Amino acid sequence: MLRSIRSTVRLGDEGGVAIVEFALVLPLLLLLFLGMLDFGRAFNYWLTENHLANEAARWAIVGRSPDGQTGANALANAIKNQAGSTMGDVSSLAVTFCITDASGTAKPGDPITATVSRANYQWLGILGSGALFGLRLSPTGLTAKATMKLEAPYSASGASASPYTPTVSASC
Repeated sequence: MLRSIRSTVRLGDEGGVAIVEFALVLPLLLLLFLGMLDFGRAFNYWLTENHLANEAARWAIVGRSPDGQTGANALANAIKNQAGSTMGDVSSLAVTFCITDASGTAKPGDPITATVSRANYQWLGILGSGALFGLRLSPTGLTAKATMKLEAPYSASGASASPYTPTVSASC
């Protein structure tokens, strides 16, 4: 009887070790995989912001809005509407315009910079709260800029009022 117990229990038996090692490595592999997915999503948002900033600058230099709306924020609202189809929640998306001119007037040929920024991209938001092993990952701002030269003069009021409200300064 003693001999049969000894033969079934072998010292150094490694059965089940692979599953224990897998259980130890799995969280790190998942974190690496989710991190790659999240980086890809952040990069996609940044590329979309670059495209939107380019679109905003292009529409601003001709003094029109893509949807034909008028008013001080018509162009910014149209750009946010375009972003909504690809970026989800655009409540933290800001679209601003700045005309670089030392004299304080905006005339054709002056550079205008359109800036599209997302104030709070939450890293690893896929996990829900963004908390990982008790650590809170802080949100990051994603910003894109595009600069072009004005083709039409900026007008704040009247029939030819521009669909945006820029900051006019010596540097943007």
